[in-house]
Amino acid sequence: MSTSAIQSRRHQLREQDLLCLLDCYRVGGTTLATIVQRFFAPKAVARMKHEPLSRLESILPNLSQTRFVHTSYHYATIHRLLPRKPVCITLLRHPLERTLSLYRYQVQSMAWFHVRPVTLSDFLQNTNGVRNMGKWNNHGNLYNHQAAVLAGIGHTRGEQMSDALVVAIAKTHLDSCAFVGLTERFDDSLRLLCYTFGWSPIEHYISQNVTPAELRPEITPAQEALILKQNALDLELYTYAQQLFTRRLQQMEAEQALLGV
Repeated sequence: MSTSAIQSRRHQLREQDLLCLLDCYRVGGTTLATIVQRFFAPKAVARMKHEPLSRLESILPNLSQTRFVHTSYHYATIHRLLPRKPVCITLLRHPLERTLSLYRYQVQSMAWFHVRPVTLSDFLQNTNGVRNMGKWNNHGNLYNHQAAVLAGIGHTRGEQMSDALVVAIAKTHLDSCAFVGLTERFDDSLRLLCYTFGWSPIEHYISQNVTPAELRPEITPAQEALILKQNALDLELYTYAQQLFTRRLQQMEAEQALLGV
């Protein structure tokens, strides 16, 4: 079979291209960002957190020379804010593991301030004085946050759209990303990332912003079922991302086999 018969996984970045990492929070985005930054000059890298517009106004004019942006903004917002259409990459995590990571992070944060931590039950049931917002609960970006980021919607707008539409939009945007990785297959994701952009392989990295494993809570079957129910949109999107990732990884390996790499 010729290489032309296989859809190439390569994406040659041009000098004017703006690479954008959409970070869905507690998925390993900070670690991935520190790795990607190696391939760009420090002055060409920018971090865009959720900021008041007054602060953003001082950042945006300086993006003309930026080549890599690490952001926690949603898909539609970042396309509206950036000076040119970005080449998007992202990382998704199984919603059960992501939720437990969110909980561990909150417990760790409370310990820093000597505050009694909430139980996992309270965290999931949202009884710690936090207003319940249903499937779009914004308590630590708890429910369906990955679907919201990729669909490019806010939690308020998400309540006005059907679940099917939100997931369909998120899948379409995921398809358009030059690279989609999985937290649970981080090393394989790095292989695909480097092959996609023609970068040298990553031989060493340090995981960033990781919560201690000993903070992982005991979880009951009922709590696990609740997490998966509340994150049904994220679970559907993650399953789709797994299929997309596997297909792209197989395409990469087929290319490598033909080229003798």
